[in-house]
Amino acid sequence: MKTCSYCGKEFSDDATICVIDGNPLVVNNVSLPSIEPCVASKPYQSPGVRAAIISGTIFLFISFRIVALGHGLVLFKIGAVTSVLLGCAVAVSVVVLCSRRSRKVWPWMLVIPVTLVSYIVFARLFLLAISIVLGFLKKDSH
Repeated sequence: MKTCSYCGKEFSDDATICVIDGNPLVVNNVSLPSIEPCVASKPYQSPGVRAAIISGTIFLFISFRIVALGHGLVLFKIGAVTSVLLGCAVAVSVVVLCSRRSRKVWPWMLVIPVTLVSYIVFARLFLLAISIVLGFLKKDSH
């Protein structure tokens, strides 16, 4: 008697492959180690991907508010959106660099505050710098 190496169904000695799943048959006295199906584990998201998701959400929300709801000069709106974009990019960079240095798994509850604090600090600095530059440009144009 022969047995299917996958499903375990028994066949006569003259059969060579399993008619159910097409796998080779083995003689019963020879035992093969059982093959366990691979179980997909939950994929790991890097802290950089998590920070990018958070920063992208911040960018979309704040940029929409600046453009749609804000009043003022077009040049100021462009500067404000640029500062938001730069703040988001730096926030992602801060999370990536810090997580690589710590060499530990960063859960969402650690990525979120680090991203938000980095964004608030750097976006405000960029907005201040762009406002100063726009102020000088405005003075020079008069």
